Amino acid sequence: MLKVYKISIGLFLLLLLGCNENIDFNLDDAKRHVWMNTFVHSPLNFSGKHNLDESSIVFSFETELDLKEYYKRVDSLYVVGDVQGCFTELEALLKKIKFNSTKDTLVFAGDLVNRGNESEKVLEFCIKNTSSVKAVLGNHDFYLLYLIEHHKKDKSLKKVLESKNIKKYQTWLKKLPLLIEIKLKETKEVFYISHAGIPFIWDMHEAKEYSNEVQKSLKTDSLALLKNIWGDTPKIWNPNLVKYKRMRTIINYFTRMRFLGKDGSLRLNLKSKKGKRGYIPWFDQTAKNLNTNENIIFGHWASLEGKTGIKNIIGLDTGCVWGNKLTAIRLEDKKLFQVKKK
Repeated sequence: MLKVYKISIGLFLLLLLGCNENIDFNLDDAKRHVWMNTFVHSPLNFSGKHNLDESSIVFSFETELDLKEYYKRVDSLYVVGDVQGCFTELEALLKKIKFNSTKDTLVFAGDLVNRGNESEKVLEFCIKNTSSVKAVLGNHDFYLLYLIEHHKKDKSLKKVLESKNIKKYQTWLKKLPLLIEIKLKETKEVFYISHAGIPFIWDMHEAKEYSNEVQKSLKTDSLALLKNIWGDTPKIWNPNLVKYKRMRTIINYFTRMRFLGKDGSLRLNLKSKKGKRGYIPWFDQTAKNLNTNENIIFGHWASLEGKTGIKNIIGLDTGCVWGNKLTAIRLEDKKLFQVKKK
């Protein structure tokens, strides 16, 4: 009887809300959000608000909202692939997903800037919506930080480098991690987001630890760090690496990795869909390490067009800057959204 009572009240409230022309809320939305959240205390209270402060890399769905307040919110989590300065397409994608900065959260999978001609607008959007926008650093984001800190020039990033808000961009970018972990409480699913992926030679605890190492170094030693991270060596991870060789190797795995050898060694000059003998896509091995509730979302590898062949390893770089598409995924139901390059 109690279950029937809960369902009856739920349907009545949905019908009531559906009659309110000020609330854009359909049955599919209702199912999705009820599925995503948890009853607490009584059928008239839900937990559903997400919370992520600057020092945390974990989302939680635990804050209680009364029912009236709950139905005013349409809390969704979206991860967006490589934007690379394509702000016009980002705007079109946000319109398509009906993004509301007061209700939803965006996580960018790195490479916000470069090659496209609207990098400044992308950064302005992120900083303007800092409470609802999170991101991991990609290799192009590191490159921009290097240019800023060492007073270098680059034609493709000229507008950013000459902007009056350059210090603001620098400060925001330096706070970003290499890895974000998102936990959905109701479904128990976990999503790990990094720009290039996570190598099979690290477990998730190690990956988070190494991300934190680089993030700490960016805060305390950024000038020297950004000068010394460039290069393809060391080609393989060794926990005994120190100083900038260690930082460079961590960054290369998180932001430049595509193919790995059987020993976990990097082959950074291979960028196509197919590798060479002895090297396979990083995710073929990493997939074997994941639990059934764990997922990895990455960007960086445009030639894959998002296709990994593995259900819980999701590529989001679909080559927008190369004339293809910009892609986002909604985490609670894993639905993909795409817009074509204009």
